[in-house]
Amino acid sequence: MKGMKHALLSATAGGAFWLLFLFFVCFFCVHTARLARMGWQARKTPPTSEKNPPGSGNNAPGTSHAPEKTTGEQPERREPDSPAPAAPEPVYYIVERKRKKAKSTYSPPREIRFK
Repeated sequence: MKGMKHALLSATAGGAFWLLFLFFVCFFCVHTARLARMGWQARKTPPTSEKNPPGSGNNAPGTSHAPEKTTGEQPERREPDSPAPAAPEPVYYIVERKRKKAKSTYSPPREIRFK
């Protein structure tokens, strides 16, 4: 009887080991796939350079402009004087179902014959 107790304990320990092993393998595989997808998407998008960030205006390589003095603070951005017209919001209409009119008169009953 004592041998049975120890056999059950070893099966439980082995099951716990394989449970943790499968968890870590799945965890590793899922995160590897996520990182691979992020890397694949990063390759598709064009890289932005530090010198010419997007939306910084016309900073072509041949143009020269006076360097701005920086004091460690970001320059204050001004909003344009006349805001661009906003896109019109969609209009939703509430539509009711058509209802049948109640008949004021009914036709006389007809005889139906089944063969």
